[in-house]
Amino acid sequence: MTPGAGAKIAAGLGVVAWLAIARPWTIRPIAEESHGPFDATAYAARLWDARAVPAIRSRAIPFAAFASQSTDGATPVSLDGVVVDVDVRSRLGVAAIDVTGDGRPDARLLVGPVLRGTAIRDALDFIQFTDFTNQIQFASVANALNERALASALNGVTAASLAGHRVQVIGVAWRESSAQDELPYVVPVQLTIGDRP
Repeated sequence: MTPGAGAKIAAGLGVVAWLAIARPWTIRPIAEESHGPFDATAYAARLWDARAVPAIRSRAIPFAAFASQSTDGATPVSLDGVVVDVDVRSRLGVAAIDVTGDGRPDARLLVGPVLRGTAIRDALDFIQFTDFTNQIQFASVANALNERALASALNGVTAASLAGHRVQVIGVAWRESSAQDELPYVVPVQLTIGDRP
């Protein structure tokens, strides 16, 4: 053994012992994980009445103004019209709404029992992807907000019975980017059903 080798071995063993005890590389979980997995339903419930619905209501533009735009982005709207047709052949129920009074549909109101898309989430500028750990959480928030819309705006609504009724809607409109010539969709956050005209 060369001079000083014993000291190096001893020092090396000391370092190994320190690493084994101190474990400086231990990864501590982020604060969220100490409280359990992310709960999108609870997150949406906290936001719905306090922030989401007021934000959409305050930013809603008349549906006619949205219809005249070329944007396909999620836009808060208000509309007043008559349901001229209801399609509930699938769980993605749609009510065709005549807004202009000419007897022809101008909008497709989503009436469930399943709501598609991410429009509600995307219309809320205080919900950002960077607020979440991953894409799964971000997507789950969109689904949870849709569930809140079903539970509030569409609670107790029998979609098939809407035909012929006047409706007033506060919601979020968007167009399919691949089908700009088709009617816009609207997902409701508030829905008032009136009498038949």
